[in-house]
Amino acid sequence: MSQLTPHAPAAFQVGTVVSNTFSVYFGNLVRFGTLAVVLLSPVLLVEWLMFEQGGGALQGRPGARDFTFIDFVHLLLSLMLFSVLTASITFGTFQSLRGRQAGIGDCLNWGLSRVFPVIGVSLVAGFVVSLAAGVVFLPSLFVPYNLRLIGILILVAAVVVGLLVMLRYWVAIPATVVERDGVFTSLARSVGLTRGCRGKIFLTALIYLVLFFIFMFCVGFVIGIVAPLMPSAGTANALAVIATFIADSLGQAFGSVLSCVCYYELRRSKEGVDAREIAAVFD
Repeated sequence: MSQLTPHAPAAFQVGTVVSNTFSVYFGNLVRFGTLAVVLLSPVLLVEWLMFEQGGGALQGRPGARDFTFIDFVHLLLSLMLFSVLTASITFGTFQSLRGRQAGIGDCLNWGLSRVFPVIGVSLVAGFVVSLAAGVVFLPSLFVPYNLRLIGILILVAAVVVGLLVMLRYWVAIPATVVERDGVFTSLARSVGLTRGCRGKIFLTALIYLVLFFIFMFCVGFVIGIVAPLMPSAGTANALAVIATFIADSLGQAFGSVLSCVCYYELRRSKEGVDAREIAAVFD
């Protein structure tokens, strides 16, 4: 069974976070992957409706048409279910950390037991991030077209501001799962834990995004090879939707483990607690 490598108190290190994330994730790949696919399956249903709404073509997927109500449902459902997934995987990660095997049902039960605080954390954090970025972006709406370069710079500034706020809340979900606090207490806890380490957390998140995009590119490449061999275009498109969903779910599970490991490493480096002390809350 995979366990995080024990460490003496030391500074928060990107390499340690990444290596421990890989260790936990691949040591629980079947459990976490299955959990992600099952838990996120309602998202697949919505994506299938979007697929049908687009006339059964992949061009009907989000990003290739106007934003509609079903896109809003897809966004909200994805946010909520990813939050529950992170809560469930937080339990599984710390159980794996101290040498115990957590079943899919156990992980899901623990995640659902914290469903309302976890979703609350995600919604409030998402609102604050969007508000901060939106306030910075708003002036670009009044920039004349012949000064569009200024508008682009404002857009970049809005993205940067949103990212900086997001990093403050990077470990809010693991915090509310482990420490069983309310929404705003957990958000404040995340702000405190990430303080002084947000540059390293950004680098960690960047590594995750690069790996995720490479993985999805490879999946798309394989789909491009297999799709022409399907008996019909509808079958090929359906295969692409399902395969993309499964690949995305596996990537989301990895992101959940990463968030949990960041939380563990932040507490270990700042408070000197080890994994068994943290995981004792699950007893």
